[in-house]
Formats: sequence, structure tokens, C-alpha cells
Amino acid sequence: MGVDNIPMSSWPSYDLTTIAQPVDKIVKNAVEDLMARINGNLDASGEYLLEEGELVSRSSA
Repeated sequence: MGVDNIPMSSWPSYDLTTIAQPVDKIVKNAVEDLMARINGNLDASGEYLLEEGELVSRSSA
């Protein structure tokens, strides 16, 4: 089982089941949080966000 669904995980010699993380959403959330902190919005401090990944099932599972 892998994480990040890197291209190598789909190579036939590995064909590794993995989790594809929603990188665009993670980056968007991080930038929004950073901008809120820069702008002095203290409500943004310490917020916990969870974005669901996608299971990419291959022959290793």
C-alpha cells in the first residue's frame, strides 16, 4: 500500500494500490489559512481540516 499515487506505483512491476491525495484542495486550504494569518484573522489559527483521498486499487490489493 502506498500513499500519494506517484507514477511509479502504476508500473507493471509494482502495480501498487495507493491513495491519491487531493493536492489541489490541500494547497488551496493551506494558502487560505496562511492569508488569513497574514491578514490578522486569529480565528484561522489551529483549524483542523481533513480532505478525503481516493483509493486507487491495483493488483497489490
